[in-house]
Amino acid sequence: MQDLIELISLFRRTKFRNNSLLQAIIEPETQMGNLFGALFRQEIESNDDVRRLFPEFAADSNKLYTIKSKLKDRLLDLVFLLDFKEAGYTDRQQAFHECSKRMASAQMLIGRGARTVAIGLLEQLLRQTRRFEFTELSSDVLRTLRLHYSMMEGDIKKFESAEAELTALEEVWRLERKVESMYASLTMSHVNKKSDKKAIADQAKRHFDEIAPYLDEVKSFKFQLFGRLLELSIYDGKHNYQAVATLSENAISFFEQKHYQSGLSLQVFYYHLLLSCLYLKSFEKAKSIIGQYTGLFEEGTFNWYKVQELYYLIAMHSGQYQAANGIWQAVNRQPGLGMQPEVIGEMWQIFGAYQHLLVRNGLVPVDELSATDASFRMGKFLNSLVVFSKDKRGMNIPVMVIHFLYRMAEGRFEQLTDRAEALERYRKRHLDHEDTKRSNLFFSMLLALPAAGWKREKVEHATTGLLAELKQTPLEKANQNHEVEIVPYEALWSMALEMLPPANYFAV
Repeated sequence: MQDLIELISLFRRTKFRNNSLLQAIIEPETQMGNLFGALFRQEIESNDDVRRLFPEFAADSNKLYTIKSKLKDRLLDLVFLLDFKEAGYTDRQQAFHECSKRMASAQMLIGRGARTVAIGLLEQLLRQTRRFEFTELSSDVLRTLRLHYSMMEGDIKKFESAEAELTALEEVWRLERKVESMYASLTMSHVNKKSDKKAIADQAKRHFDEIAPYLDEVKSFKFQLFGRLLELSIYDGKHNYQAVATLSENAISFFEQKHYQSGLSLQVFYYHLLLSCLYLKSFEKAKSIIGQYTGLFEEGTFNWYKVQELYYLIAMHSGQYQAANGIWQAVNRQPGLGMQPEVIGEMWQIFGAYQHLLVRNGLVPVDELSATDASFRMGKFLNSLVVFSKDKRGMNIPVMVIHFLYRMAEGRFEQLTDRAEALERYRKRHLDHEDTKRSNLFFSMLLALPAAGWKREKVEHATTGLLAELKQTPLEKANQNHEVEIVPYEALWSMALEMLPPANYFAV
């Protein structure tokens, strides 16, 4: 069902060129048309919803499978008729869709013997693929033209020109594939885990050293994009965020000087520029950048969710808790959130748990979207985390922290006293590393709470040294991923102290 929901979401976001043709292919008032309509109106999220809305499918699962399969095939056929020449798509994105369609059309024309039309189309297409630096598409076009010039026309001049251009492009394509593969292997190990940035930096350095000699020579879009990202990863892993900011600004300048617009490249480096602002606590600069570039991201896309994560963290780290709450609300109103990869959904679930803590502590007002304390269940939240529960040195850290602090907010001090031993085992086993130093210190501070009998004076005395060391290891110098510390530990510690019970709380 998810593939159908995703397809129809595309149709809902993108203008269809001929609505009468859509109605002719997916006839209204038929079972397929009714199913399409319900999906388009977002009334369906699962097969159970289909059976509820259409009882005729409840008793015949084969019939439901057949209708879904036919609807999917019809929609795939209609993708070619979607109009991508809309606001929100940069000219390079539009060009890629159009060039891909023209290439497919030319191949079909050749297959049906309409070679004259096809070759004219390919020669026209090549001018576009060159202009927008579509190296792979240009190579495919040239391979077809080269054969035609040699086997059909016998035009040696055209053949040699196509052959020379193809040879040069294939070398560029080889380098593009190499650097793309390098960056993919680098990020693959980081998707579900948010720890060990030093290892990523070391791997990025090895990769970058291989391709660095070509950066001044090969100016193609894809090679520059992934090559610059590899270089950024080195300095990100070494927590040199001033260098990250400089490299990001240089990359933005490079891609803005292209004779076409590319949303992808600007999105990527704008994200890293904002990331450097988070680490360097340049919150006013971040605010200015957000105002300048926020329109780059199409609402509801994967990159939109990722930059919203960064907006949220910048708001939380600058103490703008109500602004963070507004971002969290906006994301949770998105109907497509459930269709995103698990890591996206789980990240916003964790953010939501922190929002509940802020509501509990009166730092965010309760309203209809803040999800009041009564609607939040810590046990349900913990059980819902499939991916990040395994990321013991990464995103499971803020989960452990919010679990502890939320139980404090609920006044479950005896329960937390009983859990202290398990928390200490976790700290020793997973946090005794350079890249988790701040978390290690903060866990030690949390453990001092039950050890001091939850008495503020004793707690503050026992944690004086730990707090000083925490402040001497600021976030920008800590070798940890930015998502791990959702609220700066210094601010969380102040909240924890305020949540301590009154002096006579345990009196008999």
